[in-house]
Amino acid sequence: MLAALGLAACAGQDRGDSVTADEESQRQAPLSVDEERVQTAAGETLAERASIPSQINVDADASFGASERILDAALSADGEWLAVTTSGAAHGAGWLKSLEEGHWYPAAFQYGGSVGLWQWSDESRYVAFILEGPAEGQTISIVDRNGLDETVKTTALPVDRCVADDDAQQTERPPYQEPLVWYDGRLLLEVESRRYLFDPAAGACQPVG
Repeated sequence: MLAALGLAACAGQDRGDSVTADEESQRQAPLSVDEERVQTAAGETLAERASIPSQINVDADASFGASERILDAALSADGEWLAVTTSGAAHGAGWLKSLEEGHWYPAAFQYGGSVGLWQWSDESRYVAFILEGPAEGQTISIVDRNGLDETVKTTALPVDRCVADDDAQQTERPPYQEPLVWYDGRLLLEVESRRYLFDPAAGACQPVG
């Protein structure tokens, strides 16, 4: 059962009224997303592009502009967090926003490419982003909302341990990782036609089958 929603308005300000069952249902309906804002089916604004930091902190020394437009968004099942992807002139980014605090956390980044939003895990702790760079290939990055920080490097959990043995010599071609389904807080994915179960809590990847 979904937890009761006690969300704050965009920019982290309290709404000052309780959330009704109808509002809770509307929030779990598909979101309305355009380049400037994210809204619920009822028209409540959850995020505006202008509130997203203009630079995403990749690590302690590097920041890039990647928030010129909003691409996609997904609300966690408990209604407490919003995952958003954005793009700039050349780079892609992923963000998490606490709807209670209104704070934006850097979650994913792709230099010279794009960041796509996949899914929240059922218990709303993890969210998976898909990174596509200028070269062929696709990689997955997972974010734990209980372990957020102020840089992508210290927040994101790249699924780089899930690589088929035959691909150990991967030369110049990056792997193609395809997320399949969340299962009990773990992600089932496919890498080069082989399946793995990635446990973000342990940072471990186990072959399946």
